[in-house]
Amino acid sequence: MQTTNQLIKKKLGLYKLKRNLIVKSNKVVVNQNIVMFHTGRCGSTVLGKTLNQHPKITWDGEPFEPYMNKDKFIDNFKSVIVNSRTRKVAPNSIIAIKHLDQLHLGSHCLNMTKAEVIEKAQQLKGPKFILLERKNYLRRAVSAEVARTKKQWHSKKQDHYKTSKIKLDVENFKTGHTFQPLISLFNSMEESYKILKNELASIDYLDLTYEDDISESPLKATNKVIKFLNLGQFDAKVTLKKTNPKPLSEIITNYNEVCNYFKGTKYEWMLE
Repeated sequence: MQTTNQLIKKKLGLYKLKRNLIVKSNKVVVNQNIVMFHTGRCGSTVLGKTLNQHPKITWDGEPFEPYMNKDKFIDNFKSVIVNSRTRKVAPNSIIAIKHLDQLHLGSHCLNMTKAEVIEKAQQLKGPKFILLERKNYLRRAVSAEVARTKKQWHSKKQDHYKTSKIKLDVENFKTGHTFQPLISLFNSMEESYKILKNELASIDYLDLTYEDDISESPLKATNKVIKFLNLGQFDAKVTLKKTNPKPLSEIITNYNEVCNYFKGTKYEWMLE
């Protein structure tokens, strides 16, 4: 006759076996890995969530985001990506990487150059690349500051919009783990895009911009990605909406200061 401990061990063993079978049956078989480079606050999430509705695509988000500001940088690029995948079974996995040194590429996270990240990504199965750019860096900065202030990074379609006002610290703006003047940040963003485009020049990649492909309707960018991946069209629904649709003058409390700061610079046009 079995003792109570033996029965417990037997049930535990059966539970573990059942759990392992479930995990194996839900294992994602990926034939193509798509890496989307972006800077954050440029429409990557609304695009990803829309693409995730396609039966042959899974949006696996930003696998390196949890490692931001850690003392130890990531030393196994592939394992982080594989372990972060969702349980949705789809042959095309899309992940996003913030390509600024202040974000995912810095010594506090990946500790890699853009060339090194691309090289690592090319070692994944069936690699393809997407570059999503937001041309108006000031709008991006405002979006980031509003999100930090509200502690809300996205707005669903049904959410009631409420204008949030923020003061923009033009001399000490936070990006990831760093603080720097906005012009310095914008210069580094411009250089980052330039380097990335140069590194991707000889590779098959899709170039998207927030202003041309997402702002008016994320479905435009969605259709471009579907065509780029040679997948069939599908009926997608946009579930998120803009978080800051108002003019900058209605959002930034020190708007005049910001105008004077950018006056005469190549970024002045971003004031709209």
